[in-house]
Amino acid sequence: MTLQGGLRLPGRTRRWSSVAPMSLVITSDENEPVDLYRIDRDPESLRTTDVLVSEAVQPPIKLSLNSLTGGHADFSLSLRRNSRILQNMQIKLRGADMEEGANQEDLRSIAHAVGTPLWPLTAIEDSDEATGWVMGTTVEAGAFDGVTETGFVPNKISWAGPKDFGKARTKLRLPAPGQETCIVTGKHRFIYPTFDGRYPKTPWMYGECNACGMSRRSPTRIKSAEKKTNEVVTKREPLPKISRSITTMDVRPLLDAMIYLGEGSRKDFSTLARQLEDSALFERQLLMSLEALAFIEVERDQDLEIISWESAYQCIAGLEDDTWLMVGPWSEGLVEEVKEEIENFGGKVNMLESGPVDILRIAGMSREVLVTAVEDYVDEGRITHRSARKLAETLPPLSKLIDDLSRVQFPFAPVYEYFLLERAEWVESEIANIPGLYRLPRVFGSGYYLRTTADIEKGTGARVWAELGKHLAANILDRPLIAYDANSQQLRVPLGAELPGLYGRVAVTSSGELPIAEPRLNSITYSGISPRTMSILSRKLMS
Repeated sequence: MTLQGGLRLPGRTRRWSSVAPMSLVITSDENEPVDLYRIDRDPESLRTTDVLVSEAVQPPIKLSLNSLTGGHADFSLSLRRNSRILQNMQIKLRGADMEEGANQEDLRSIAHAVGTPLWPLTAIEDSDEATGWVMGTTVEAGAFDGVTETGFVPNKISWAGPKDFGKARTKLRLPAPGQETCIVTGKHRFIYPTFDGRYPKTPWMYGECNACGMSRRSPTRIKSAEKKTNEVVTKREPLPKISRSITTMDVRPLLDAMIYLGEGSRKDFSTLARQLEDSALFERQLLMSLEALAFIEVERDQDLEIISWESAYQCIAGLEDDTWLMVGPWSEGLVEEVKEEIENFGGKVNMLESGPVDILRIAGMSREVLVTAVEDYVDEGRITHRSARKLAETLPPLSKLIDDLSRVQFPFAPVYEYFLLERAEWVESEIANIPGLYRLPRVFGSGYYLRTTADIEKGTGARVWAELGKHLAANILDRPLIAYDANSQQLRVPLGAELPGLYGRVAVTSSGELPIAEPRLNSITYSGISPRTMSILSRKLMS
């Protein structure tokens, strides 16, 4: 018996998500039927009961695990033949709606400590220096003072001119295969070594198809060759048409598992994300999206490397149009319960699909009525009116973060890559004596380093991640890396330059929608940001 599919939870104990579909595959070396039993254990008496779930099963066979659980989360499957046990397998299923899941009281409850160094970029457990806290979309701090007025924010992107919009790409054209090739006829033409008339030294010889390069092994001696009794006729069939429909990845099992776990290390998150798509880019983008949606809080070390994550607080964020969003780690069961309560109080609800997370949007309710409707699920202090604007007012300017970054000796490399703000692309440079963002090629250790004029004089640099470094470089060089259209309420940034930390949370929670990539414009677009919120956010990004 083997399991296929599913989502395994990190840890030494083999646990699986109860949301992700799984299959049980039964194979056997013997062509005889087997019986499948489920062993249930009573939690009080600890007595076990054998339940026959499939009788006289003929391997190989594939069964859905959901049809075998019998409503149990912990059970064992036993494969038997004539009362002889062939194999036992223990299965533990876990989900966010289970009582043994993580409780907010049991977690460290990390949050952003306002007033501490780099607080918009990392969450911590406790701090005596904090003047306030940001938990999810809940802001318990005053506005940041001392932000000066900044320059004009363009309404059109400056990193891609009209020439780049319709840039024609050279099409790759392959010559058509000949009519006699195996690609058309379906029959290979193998070329073997020339026979020299002597007794072959090896029992096998190898031929290669002169059209596709496929290799084939054939016997060189008559005794090893098998006589063909029946000629196999190959029937030519047309290839199936390629489906052009876009399939979206189902990340609900991962979100459900994160709610159940409550917290974990960077490795734990990687273990979950890589089971959906084994890609470092996917893992990074998913983590940044969940942080921007206030689904998780992220803790970083002095070099801004991610140490751990933790589920954020369950909050309700108010938008500029007096609607509300349920943000944070809400399980599907809780969402349905809150949805029913809202409708009982006369509110209107609809699901807002925002990338990996489906967010419940509430309309037609004042804050007072909303507090009464959800009093059993969320504290009144976690319901924030116009939370994105309030968070934007609390954030410090990016220049403050530049001063707080820790410095290291700038590494030497024969060649560097410099991020050119005018074109929002990387260019090679043999020297690193211009303020801005530098990237080391992978062969020389990789990494992103921000350099100011003072860093160049001292031979130092600040380690950053790519998205953060691009906006800090734009701040240093006083060149905006943003474009905002007040009519459409859309904010654009270059591809690969998503707003970092809580600055990105302001842009995302303004509408509850993740940014959309527009490769044709070399841009990423945030929607639904009101002019007033954008005015505050742009001052923080450019000053």
